[in-house]
Amino acid sequence: MSFPVTSMPIIIEHAYWQTPLFREICFGACLMLAVLLYRLRLFRLTRHLKIRSQDRLAERTRIAQELHDTLLQSFQGLILRFQIANETFLSDPFDAKKLLEQALDRADQALIESRRAIQGIRSVSPAGCELADSLSSIMNGLIEEICFGKTSLPITSVVVEGQPRTVNSWITEEACRIAKEALWNAFCHAHAQRMELEIAFSDKFLRVRFRDDGIGIDSEILRNGGRADHWGSCGMRERAKNIHGRLSVWSRAGLGTEVELTIPAFIAYDTEPSFCWSRHFPKNKEVQYDELH
Repeated sequence: MSFPVTSMPIIIEHAYWQTPLFREICFGACLMLAVLLYRLRLFRLTRHLKIRSQDRLAERTRIAQELHDTLLQSFQGLILRFQIANETFLSDPFDAKKLLEQALDRADQALIESRRAIQGIRSVSPAGCELADSLSSIMNGLIEEICFGKTSLPITSVVVEGQPRTVNSWITEEACRIAKEALWNAFCHAHAQRMELEIAFSDKFLRVRFRDDGIGIDSEILRNGGRADHWGSCGMRERAKNIHGRLSVWSRAGLGTEVELTIPAFIAYDTEPSFCWSRHFPKNKEVQYDELH
């Protein structure tokens, strides 16, 4: 007995990775990955260029500040010496010649300082000196420079409050540069005859304050942050910002000027030589100064 032979269709289903939908999904995923990698590449290049641009801008700003603190101020001091020599020439040529020789020596010194400033190796504060000694040295040096040849010199006083503490060398450097600009403005532009320097050491902050009896600063100039084409005040604020400090200026025409620099204690004081506060303090973090007082 024979049975009819019937053919049964054999259906073999494709695996999921063999389906057109899976291939389309893989193609889309590869395309998205390529786009993400491309965008990541662009982001890294943009970030790299931005960092290089910021570094170049910071270096240009540093050089501008150094030149202002050395070359321009030295030139102004030289101009004062040449004026005195010119006024003395007719009455006493021999003294005028000595003044010119001293001015030439000062010009050589200014040239050396400017070269060191550009190379970034000049230090305003003497090595190993405390903050009070460094500021006093700067103040006496500026009086000798600006008041050269004058019979009456400004009266100065230095007051230290609290227990003196070791200040971070970088903070001392920047504070001395800010102080030099403030003192230069007081003696040269405001014609101050009395200067009070106050340094306060506290567990919460370090404060450096200058008071003078000069002609003061016009309210319009104070409101604009300085005179046009003059970068001294701008440089002071930039330096204070770089060390996370606060710079405050009070003045009134005819009543003198007061400049105050306040720096948080955990930034200002060098408690541990191996400790670098900049590693533990975010650059963009704002210090709440109301909590320091």
